[in-house]
Amino acid sequence: MQAMPESPQYRYMSNEDLIYINGSIGMHRDRGAQRIRPRDTLWHYTTAAGLIGILESGVLHATNVLYLNDATEYRLITDAALTLSPRDFVEHGHLLVEAIKNYLTPEPSTIPPLFIACVSEAEDQLSQWKGYSRGENGYAIGFDPDEFYTTAVRAGRVVRCQYTDEVGAASIISRMIGSAEHILNGAIARYPEEKPNVVAEFVECILRRASDTYAYTKFVGFHDECEWRTIMRCQTPESIKFKPKGSMLAPYVELPLSETDASGRVMPIKSIRSIIVGPGQHAGISAMATRALLRKRTYAETVEVRVSKLPFRWA
Repeated sequence: MQAMPESPQYRYMSNEDLIYINGSIGMHRDRGAQRIRPRDTLWHYTTAAGLIGILESGVLHATNVLYLNDATEYRLITDAALTLSPRDFVEHGHLLVEAIKNYLTPEPSTIPPLFIACVSEAEDQLSQWKGYSRGENGYAIGFDPDEFYTTAVRAGRVVRCQYTDEVGAASIISRMIGSAEHILNGAIARYPEEKPNVVAEFVECILRRASDTYAYTKFVGFHDECEWRTIMRCQTPESIKFKPKGSMLAPYVELPLSETDASGRVMPIKSIRSIIVGPGQHAGISAMATRALLRKRTYAETVEVRVSKLPFRWA
């Protein structure tokens, strides 16, 4: 996707047009994100190093959307949008398809300002252990849903992922464009001799505002993850940090879940209710160490530590 300024000056779209487009996109986006509060415990699966880092720092890492475990998921909607044909639109089909292609085809020249922190409703799930704990003795941190939501929403949008296939992903974009097509027609009427440029600006305006949707839309095959995401926008380079992630250098920002006392010491994360030690041959003694770590960090004795009920089968 093209790297563009955060607040471009539009030539053909009026302020009234932009207000309508913002509202229309927001309606589609909020419907897709199912703007509800979580009701069940939210689990963050991580490694031993990740557990220690979270308890000591009081933050979760929100990774840039291009550097998530599934490298293709951010492209699900955009790739599907490239399959749209002129028949998918009532008017101006050929120009809309060309404008979509021109906007989405270039490879990113800078990282997008979207950062994602992930939690899941799935408790003690084998696929989560395999995907996020990197082998035996991973850890799942259980957060109280109300307290987690209240804290995380101060930093970004907290939404439940929507799951779809390529056809559904393409229809999301076509519906967004279709819902504001009268805005496009009005702009074309004002600038009839510049119709291709008007269509290009309209598509850029729609797709820019739809970018949050890319960040919480996943392929239907992952629906059993029941994932929630905190989506954070970051425009200041000073707040972006970096960490090694496999063969990559991954940018991230911090999602604060705790506070510091007068001396600067990180206080316990109030929303933590339990920790599950993942399947592994040393899960029992790892649970003892986890309890000791919680005591050192002055967590309440009410934080439950238990071992996964899944059998140890790591190869």
